[in-house]
Amino acid sequence: MEKQPRPWYQVLARTAVFCVLLNWALQNPALAGRWLAAVQRLAAPFAVGAALAFVINVPLCCIEARMDGLPPRLRRPMALTFLGLFLIILLSAVVGVLAPQLRLTILSLQENLPQMWDRFWQWAEVQRRHWPFLGELLSLREDQALWEAVRRQIEGQSRSLLNTTVDAAAGALSALANLGIGAVLAIYILAQKESLCHKCKMVLLAWLPRPAARRIWETGKLAAQTFAAFLSGQCLEACILGGMFAVTLWVCHMPYALFISLLIAVSALVPIVGSVFGCLAGALLIACEDPVQAAWFVVLFLALQQIEGNLIYPRVVGGKVGLPSLWVLAAVTVGGKLFGVPGMIIMIPLCAVAYTLASGATLQKLRQKQQEEQDPFRPPTRRR
Repeated sequence: MEKQPRPWYQVLARTAVFCVLLNWALQNPALAGRWLAAVQRLAAPFAVGAALAFVINVPLCCIEARMDGLPPRLRRPMALTFLGLFLIILLSAVVGVLAPQLRLTILSLQENLPQMWDRFWQWAEVQRRHWPFLGELLSLREDQALWEAVRRQIEGQSRSLLNTTVDAAAGALSALANLGIGAVLAIYILAQKESLCHKCKMVLLAWLPRPAARRIWETGKLAAQTFAAFLSGQCLEACILGGMFAVTLWVCHMPYALFISLLIAVSALVPIVGSVFGCLAGALLIACEDPVQAAWFVVLFLALQQIEGNLIYPRVVGGKVGLPSLWVLAAVTVGGKLFGVPGMIIMIPLCAVAYTLASGATLQKLRQKQQEEQDPFRPPTRRR
């Protein structure tokens, strides 16, 4: 039975309501922005919970697949308990390693920065014969009025920095609250994911035509599989890069080897360019100990980054999501230009989904053309 079209007055009423709301939003952008911000704050815990559930579901499925000996009712609770304990132990180990390293790094900076400052002025005294501008720099060192102005400027910036720090702390507390609520929601979502998927399918079938509902469901499944493969590939690539830096820095006897390796591994979760932040932080830390070693660290980073960016990343992540190496690099570049760091993370799986859908549609068109060429007397198919 064909679906009857909606009466014209319903379509007209909905269009009029939409136009009125759009006109109100355009006439009152500030108020509309506040309403959108309020909706965003309300929806943030649910978005965080859905994202955490999606991320946790990847290792959860692997754990459940290895619990065939347990009854079906016990697999999900046991897998969630095991995964939660593993994450707690992993975070405790990472914090236990990073906290002493961070403390030693701060103490070392406090001891070495004044010495570095004095060594810089001594180097400038020696090199002023060869570089005339260093003489002008040394003359500025004796200018008390200049340093007094700099001190006042630093004090003013410190007050604004304090206000910014308070705002950042409030934002961090809000983010932690959303994270806690999202973690609880993620547990509920994972405990009932089959039921939720069934209800989503029922909603699609109830409100959309059957071909459109089937197409949306298949595209959603493809997107979920692609994002899961991307997450696993990105974590694997970050572990590989962190291990490469740990071994290289340990062999070269560079300071803060473990801390810098962990920092690069965590920052490498942002595709391709994330580890640059780790490079800058590592170079600054090593420069406090030995500027020459810092220069060699940058050289080592560039060499390892070339290996990682051109060989490891496209093969590991691109192979996981089914996207060729060239398209991986293009997706990261376009995503970074459009949306910054979030765009780099999201654009690769989105491009992989689009690439798979386009490939399937292209193959279907080619099969249709081959059939028409084999049967030239077949009448052309008409589009509905």
